[in-house]
Amino acid sequence: MERWSYMIEGAEDKREAVLNKLTKKVEAVEAPYVSFQRRQVAPAAFEVGTFKKAKREFLVASNACTKDYNIYIDAKAYGKQLQVSWYLVARPGIFDRIILWMKTHWIIGTILLFPWFLAFSLLQQIFHKEVAPDFLNVFDMEEMTAYVTTVHHAALESVGEVMTSLNQDASKINKESRGFLRIT
Repeated sequence: MERWSYMIEGAEDKREAVLNKLTKKVEAVEAPYVSFQRRQVAPAAFEVGTFKKAKREFLVASNACTKDYNIYIDAKAYGKQLQVSWYLVARPGIFDRIILWMKTHWIIGTILLFPWFLAFSLLQQIFHKEVAPDFLNVFDMEEMTAYVTTVHHAALESVGEVMTSLNQDASKINKESRGFLRIT
């Protein structure tokens, strides 16, 4: 949905410094409803490929007002560089995940689980809270924009401080995120 990343040359050992600085910067501005947690993250169970069983630790920012949206933040060594990145990810509720699974496994869903599919479809229409940005109300969109912008600015400042400590030019940081918000 939204993402940003930057490579810092010669900073392969600065992971904790970047993540700690970022957390402290967000806490310092007392952003309401925002909290952080370290989590082991793995790809979805149904994905196949090289990274299927891989797990990585991410710093996950969440906002109590926009529960379906988390920001996954990482700083990982990539050779003699440090890749600092964040990803805004929508995590749909249980009804949405069941419907998605049934749609991707349509033969099983159609033949074996058709009554359940109808029931979940009906429940989804009744109790469903859309997680797509197009369906957010103006208050939710305003909160999400403030939340993501706060984390983004903290990431930029943290990366800039690490670069300055390495005698690098922090003005070269690409400041614009990619996605529907395009935060600078």
